[in-house]
Amino acid sequence: VPPIGARRAPCSFSVHGGEKSILRESDMNDFKAMEQESEEAILLFPSQPVMYYYNGLSKMQQDKDSAAVAAFTSGVGLVVTTQSDNGYALSLLK
Repeated sequence: VPPIGARRAPCSFSVHGGEKSILRESDMNDFKAMEQESEEAILLFPSQPVMYYYNGLSKMQQDKDSAAVAAFTSGVGLVVTTQSDNGYALSLLK
């Protein structure tokens, strides 16, 4: 058992639960916290494109446009499902 306050790496993306936290931060317009949470999630789960989307969205809401474009572009590069998914993500860059 880790000591109180120690952080353990989550076993899987679904265990992390970060997406719920990020959505809550978005609902509260706390984009700085959303940015920090999504950056932590990207470090833990770099192959999850949705975290790059949330990171880009948080940066866009803070007028960090070039950083937002970089985050969106990184996420789009990970999407391998359908062309429509890439189209939606790319539409955010316009």
